[in-house]
Amino acid sequence: MDVETNRQRAMERRDFGYYEARNRGCYRDVKSKDITSCKGNASILQRLRASLQVLDISDHHVYNHFVVGEGDDLGWLGYFIGKSKYLYDLRITSWGEGENIEAFIEGINRNQSINSLHIGTDLRGVSFRNLRPFFRNNNNLYQLEFNFEVGLECAESIAFVLDENRCQSLESLRFEDCNLGEDGFAVIATALRTYPELEELHLQHNNIGLMGCTALADTLRGWEASNLKHLDLDGNGIDDQGLQTLAAGITNTKLEELHLQHNNIGLMGCTALADTLRGWEASNLKHLDLDGNGIDDQGLQTLAAGITNTKLEELYLSDNLITGAGLRSMSDYFQSESCCLKTLNVLRNDFGDEGAVALADILMGNKSLTSLHFISHQSGITNPGWAAFSKLLCDPSSINSTYLSNHNIGTIGEHEMLGTPFNIRRYLDLNELLDRRHAAIHKILKSHPDLDMEPFFQWKLKLLPAVINWFQSARSRMVANDLIGESIQRQRQSLPSRELSALYKFVRGMPALTVISYWQQQVINIHARRRRLDVEEETAWVRLGGRPRDEGNVEFIQIGAKRMRQE
Repeated sequence: MDVETNRQRAMERRDFGYYEARNRGCYRDVKSKDITSCKGNASILQRLRASLQVLDISDHHVYNHFVVGEGDDLGWLGYFIGKSKYLYDLRITSWGEGENIEAFIEGINRNQSINSLHIGTDLRGVSFRNLRPFFRNNNNLYQLEFNFEVGLECAESIAFVLDENRCQSLESLRFEDCNLGEDGFAVIATALRTYPELEELHLQHNNIGLMGCTALADTLRGWEASNLKHLDLDGNGIDDQGLQTLAAGITNTKLEELHLQHNNIGLMGCTALADTLRGWEASNLKHLDLDGNGIDDQGLQTLAAGITNTKLEELYLSDNLITGAGLRSMSDYFQSESCCLKTLNVLRNDFGDEGAVALADILMGNKSLTSLHFISHQSGITNPGWAAFSKLLCDPSSINSTYLSNHNIGTIGEHEMLGTPFNIRRYLDLNELLDRRHAAIHKILKSHPDLDMEPFFQWKLKLLPAVINWFQSARSRMVANDLIGESIQRQRQSLPSRELSALYKFVRGMPALTVISYWQQQVINIHARRRRLDVEEETAWVRLGGRPRDEGNVEFIQIGAKRMRQE
């Protein structure tokens, strides 16, 4: 059988060889406009033949999207994908009216540059198993994402390909809104037992249930050296029993983010999670999302006891059943020196003024939290609640109380703080823009126009230099920070007179001590001058040859003077 015959048969099959034959034969100068349905597709295909790096195949007529229409041969698209050495991101969300999907898949199989593959549509009757050569030959793929309704048969095909063609470079695997179900995910989880190098596993909205949790826990426990840092199980129908099963496996990972929002987790689930976190000495967990579950006050109290010694930085508890009593149960956690939490979300929890007062109380003295998010009108907070937050940020009862207020938190309320009262937003702006020390200085100056110096008299004049330095620090910081508005400008203008007033109070409050201190300093200066003269006299006698036994011996002094002239 000659070469020409082979070429003719390849052209009839419309496989990769067909397009290769046309491109190398008499059709060497194939023009993109002749094999595409529109100018946009022709432009993308032309760039793909050159150095295109990102390719979107979709049904959206937007820039840089290849929209498959009548006249588009997917085989050509696949052929140039297979030939590309620059394409690293391929996203498929629609086949449109394209034909020759098998040839398109064959082209993908020949590509070795793609490192991110997103499949957002079914393969139109073509088994996922047809992509086995791609996974076998591509050593650059680090992200694989599915975003369509995956049935059990397709899930089994995906599991088969992952298991048979282990892709060691794969770091991120996503099944988002695929509705895998318990059986479908169980086969996927089993195939993942040979993928301990995975760093991210996203499984949002797949209804994996108890069976899926059991399969995932078995996989996690089986990984000898897991790299998993991000696990997303949003919307999977996980109940207390499912979380109890899953919790046993997460301690075998390097997990930093755990997303469990929109499930059915209650008290028993919180207990299992708390016990796991409490005993997880090597925990690196920084982000825990429990939004949209059935967590009540008792569940929160149990959870708070488990996270006390963790490195948690973000905690999401929105859309639960938490009241003021539950929030107050977090007091020990927030007062702990080991508390690292920076963000707390409690949106759409009706905790009212009682909860606001509880939050203000437990955050007094806390130095880690910077963002507290809730929606005021949905949380039932009124004036008493806001008054508690105002006192948290700036307690005007005394200078010391103002100094000990919270100067760390920068957000209270919605992200844009549209429902947060103006006076509280001003304090939050200070916290956001200044360090803790200078935020405290600004609040003291604002809350105490007439600084009372009497409490400092017990240290007498020893504290006076510190008072002067304090005003100098306030002045320099006000010059450096001009972003907080007119109130800062007014404080800056009044600062010199307030400094003089404070110094005057020292003098007025201790007049005798001030006068005595003046004469004491004069005596000290006289003694210093006397010591200096004694030293000068001794130096002079040394140069004269030594102090005479009879200091009245003029002849000795004359001899010494003559010796000095000779020298």
